[in-house]
Amino acid sequence: MARDLTNKELTLIAGLLMGAAHADGKIDGAEANTVYDILDELLGDVEMPPQVRDYLQGFSPGNFDLEAACLALHVHTPEDRRAMLGLIANVTDADDVHAVEEDHYLRRAAAALGCAEGELEGLVVDIEEIRAVLPPPVPGA
Repeated sequence: MARDLTNKELTLIAGLLMGAAHADGKIDGAEANTVYDILDELLGDVEMPPQVRDYLQGFSPGNFDLEAACLALHVHTPEDRRAMLGLIANVTDADDVHAVEEDHYLRRAAAALGCAEGELEGLVVDIEEIRAVLPPPVPGA
């Protein structure tokens, strides 16, 4: 993803990152800061376009369409898909809390980007099964 990005592409990336920040139902300050840090890094010495800044400030997770944003971004190479997933994972990991909803968001983004299962390696946690452990019966009861 190391190339010049259009305002439309930056806005799409901003949406994907903000969606990740909101994936667990709440946005943490560390997640929001990470979104801005990533966008600043992508922009380099260029100031953030007002269109992108306005989009970030007015972002509404309920109105965001993850699949449509991924399709519109046209990320085709495995390297670019992996890079985009890495940016999303950086946002979800920023608050040091792993929420299942964040994992689902990352998997949905991967599917929408057309990723193979191996492209998620190291970015998601596989939860096989959680069982309730019952205490042993009370003797004589």
